[in-house]
Amino acid sequence: MNHVTFRYALCLTIAVLVLACAAPRPAAADSLTLTKEFTDDPVAPGGEVTLEFSLTNLDRDFPATDISFTDVFDPALLGLSLAAPLPNNPVGPGSTLFWLADVLTLTGGQLGPEDSASFSVILHVPFGATPGHYDNITGEVTAEVAGSFVLGDPAADTLHVIPEPATMAILLAAMGVLRRRRGGIRVNS
Repeated sequence: MNHVTFRYALCLTIAVLVLACAAPRPAAADSLTLTKEFTDDPVAPGGEVTLEFSLTNLDRDFPATDISFTDVFDPALLGLSLAAPLPNNPVGPGSTLFWLADVLTLTGGQLGPEDSASFSVILHVPFGATPGHYDNITGEVTAEVAGSFVLGDPAADTLHVIPEPATMAILLAAMGVLRRRRGGIRVNS
């Protein structure tokens, strides 16, 4: 091998190494996480409950863009509705939340490297809700990280609906034992 051939081979090897090191690495399949929690349940029929979502981009080098997921609420709990407006730009500028027919959808989310975002949705539990435990599982969270399509695991939590509390006055009135007497209430014996 002459000096020119050796020099050419060395330059070519260095160029390949530099390009290999500079090339973007593919995103890890587990680089995006989604969690959710009903933060103030149990709740009685007619009450409100807060559902908090948290998204995290675990990739240390690349942002996550086009983040989206869908959350379909249990059809057994018909009538669950929004109790407050949805937050604007919940996961970065341009991200949007939609609510349609018991389905919550996030689209257009953006998170920087190793960044996270949380947002809450306030829901109204219908008055006729049957007490019980209602599992709620999102679909997979999707995004683009380092030019690759990434799927994250679904998030889950259980909404606990308890019987509506009855007050003593309501129970006594229902039994017909209350009687008004001179501006006060007296219980008949």
